[in-house]
Amino acid sequence: MYCIQPVTNFLSHLVYLLSLSQFLTMNILYTSFSILSIGNLLIRVYSLFTIVWFTSNIVDMGKIQFRIRELMAERSRLTGQPVTYDLITQATGISSNTLSLLARGKSSMVGISVIERLIDYFACDVAHLIVYVPATPQDEQPD
Repeated sequence: MYCIQPVTNFLSHLVYLLSLSQFLTMNILYTSFSILSIGNLLIRVYSLFTIVWFTSNIVDMGKIQFRIRELMAERSRLTGQPVTYDLITQATGISSNTLSLLARGKSSMVGISVIERLIDYFACDVAHLIVYVPATPQDEQPD
């Protein structure tokens, strides 16, 4: 274990230092590992495939947003009854947590079946459920 510790410390310090600098994210991908035996000591040696990082200079892309709150308000206005996440969950089978994440723009992946069920529930088309909001140019963003 004594021989492995310096390597582990080095990699963790490298990741820490890179995270403090201009790098937003860094992924270390390992392709394989081998076991090195020295006496009674077994060491797992990783073959480092690549280090991928993304700098803060990447152009900010727009965001896809779900209009769940707006559609809930519209449906509530039309039916005269409040529409809640629990009500949508009962009708669609989509968890209220997923609905909340979608409404707040915090979900990074959405299945096609979720989109289909929401379209069926709200009786709308994709353009009413999902909108693309372009990024604000750097010089126009508020400080």
